[in-house]
Amino acid sequence: SLTPVMKEILTVCRENFAAVGVITNGGVDSQRGKLESLGVERWVRPELVFISDALGVMKPDEEIFRLAQRAAGARAEDCIYVGDSISQDVTPALRCGWHSIWLCRRGENRARMGIAFIHRFVRKNYDVISDQQPQRLPL
Repeated sequence: SLTPVMKEILTVCRENFAAVGVITNGGVDSQRGKLESLGVERWVRPELVFISDALGVMKPDEEIFRLAQRAAGARAEDCIYVGDSISQDVTPALRCGWHSIWLCRRGENRARMGIAFIHRFVRKNYDVISDQQPQRLPL
């Protein structure tokens, strides 16, 4: 199930951005089932769900990120990717010129990374805490 923090992030993104999408690796039926059980249709339009098996390309390949960007009609600098994997989510999004936020929930060593990570999420200020200093999301 989606955590309260993830629901809040999705709500803020949906209220403040033109498009919210999902990029996921896996089989079409299993991933659609997961997304349906999570209720993401509340925040994400079906045409902005990108499932690797349906596309023949998977994260960390940057092409799946570019497909999502084109479908959203967005510029790279206007895209923000929130993911829980440095190698599968954060790094390829950064390589595409997107902003990237690491949803750090597995106890990984944040000190070694020079990227933003979600330590606390304050809806009023949209704060993201990084290793160096607080950053404000461009909302």
